[in-house]
Amino acid sequence: MKKSNLIHKTIFLGWLIAASTNAVNAAVTYEYSGNNFTNVISPYDTSMSVSGNFTVDSLLVNVGGQVSLDSFSFSDGVHTLTSQDNVSVFFQFDTDGFGDILNWEIIIDTPRPEVVGQTGFGIRTRGIPNISGFQTFDVGYIAQCTSAAFGECRSFETIASGVFNEFDNPGSWSIVPIPPAIWLFGSGLLGLIGLARRKKSA
Repeated sequence: MKKSNLIHKTIFLGWLIAASTNAVNAAVTYEYSGNNFTNVISPYDTSMSVSGNFTVDSLLVNVGGQVSLDSFSFSDGVHTLTSQDNVSVFFQFDTDGFGDILNWEIIIDTPRPEVVGQTGFGIRTRGIPNISGFQTFDVGYIAQCTSAAFGECRSFETIASGVFNEFDNPGSWSIVPIPPAIWLFGSGLLGLIGLARRKKSA
């Protein structure tokens, strides 16, 4: 192999590695698709489920705990709640070295009702290890204040909900899109391997 060709290939490989590193640090969107609800109270029905997405500054590599998001949008088939709404949120994840989500808990709630008859709603999804297996719990709900005192609601009643709750049957997470530089890195490596084999056989 000529020295100049070796230098060019080394530079190209270094560029691919740098590009893939930058891709890991670029904004990433995660999408969730839950299973259809199995227990419902109208207006929810069994064709509905929890689904949504969130965007973070970079791939969630080896994360364990709460995460700050750039934006999010989740739906339960009746309501859609986003980062632009007045909501309280809790997003917690455990991820692996590739940024894939292993366990999660997401809670998104509208403000707490304060007077009798006022309603609030929310969306929740959770996938966590449990002594009986991997527990998945997805819910969309509407709750009504049934008693209040001193400008604060003291009790609630769930008046509508869609629930999925089964062991070892989680919804699915995907990263969309997979950062393009990672694809470039992989295809570049395959190309270099192909060139090396061609030189060897020649």
